[in-house]
Amino acid sequence: MIRQNTAIACIACEYCTSGCPQNIMIPSYFALYNSLKRTTGSSSSQVLYYHNTSIAAGSKPGDCIACGQCEKSCPQHLPIRQYLKEVAQKFESSDLFPKMPSQLKRGISQ
Repeated sequence: MIRQNTAIACIACEYCTSGCPQNIMIPSYFALYNSLKRTTGSSSSQVLYYHNTSIAAGSKPGDCIACGQCEKSCPQHLPIRQYLKEVAQKFESSDLFPKMPSQLKRGISQ
């Protein structure tokens, strides 16, 4: 049952992260993506965690330069670069993270 609901079959060994020139926390983002795919209600906690992780790590899936270093070290032989694109598209799209009203934007930027 769990395996059916797992979009990315990452085992979180972290071999992929050691050679990543962008220092992307790949297993963390994959786990978050899997969690989002299993969610049927609000995804606000996953979106918040995604943004907090990208701030703490200083990088996000969209920062991938597609060098392939991660895939060379993955024991699961996952297409990590493709998955990172999917994760970035999902979490960095405007439909998951709501935009603030323009009045609030002006108030915050002042």
